[in-house]
Amino acid sequence: MQFIAYGTLRPGHGNSALWTGYEGASSQPVTIPNVALLGRSIPFARVEHGAVSIGDLITVPPEYDFDCLRRLDNLENHPYMYVRVPWPCVTADGTTVVAWMYLDAELDPWARDPVPNNDWGAQALARRLEVSHARSHTG
Repeated sequence: MQFIAYGTLRPGHGNSALWTGYEGASSQPVTIPNVALLGRSIPFARVEHGAVSIGDLITVPPEYDFDCLRRLDNLENHPYMYVRVPWPCVTADGTTVVAWMYLDAELDPWARDPVPNNDWGAQALARRLEVSHARSHTG
């Protein structure tokens, strides 16, 4: 089973433990066409023609499919907060792969702030560095 991670499920981020514990699970960087990322503390993916977002293609061995999807659907509060859909992504070598991805279930176009450069991982790192810098200069 494969799914696209663009936020907290990406390798090294807070919810990656939901899939990294499966023996044989792997990830590779991808771009996600026609998707824009919105939100500050957690990202939401929205369909936006022409946009390109940054993420990872996660591959989980077939024997873990059911358990992994159950965990992901629970985390993403599918289908109320996010909806799970098949979506194309493009690997570094140009191969297009269709995998599960969670899109924002919120229909209000003004409900979320845009993520700079559609790269939530870079935004999260910048936020952590900003907090660390602020802590080191207080007291």
